[in-house]
Amino acid sequence: MLQDDVNTKGHNQWFFFRVTNTKKNQKVRFNIINLTKK
Repeated sequence: MLQDDVNTKGHNQWFFFRVTNTKKNQKVRFNIINLTKK
């Protein structure tokens, strides 16, 4: 689920990440704030 950040006027940018060294069926949460694409 994506939540709009403040002052974005409802626009979202997709970023892809990889998580390694985790246990099977372990949930991982990313809280990404103020990340911009250059």
